[in-house]
Amino acid sequence: MSEQPYVVEFYPEGGDCWERLESQTPFQAFHVGDVVQHAFWHGSKSPETALLVTRVEHVLWKEQKAGCTHHKLMVHVREFDQQPS
Repeated sequence: MSEQPYVVEFYPEGGDCWERLESQTPFQAFHVGDVVQHAFWHGSKSPETALLVTRVEHVLWKEQKAGCTHHKLMVHVREFDQQPS
């Protein structure tokens, strides 16, 4: 099965890809300072934390044989406690 044209990957500070999501349609834009809720992701062990976007990278490439363009977002994040102190 071929890869979907739109991909977003989440990377914790200094780590490897933590979560990869693929889609036939574009994802909404991510910006530094955005908060991403991840409590419902498969394997999430920290429902009381959220992810703060610290950096966003875009990777674009064209698949020559299929003639389609792919777009990958690499979203760098750090966990923070969203519960009030």
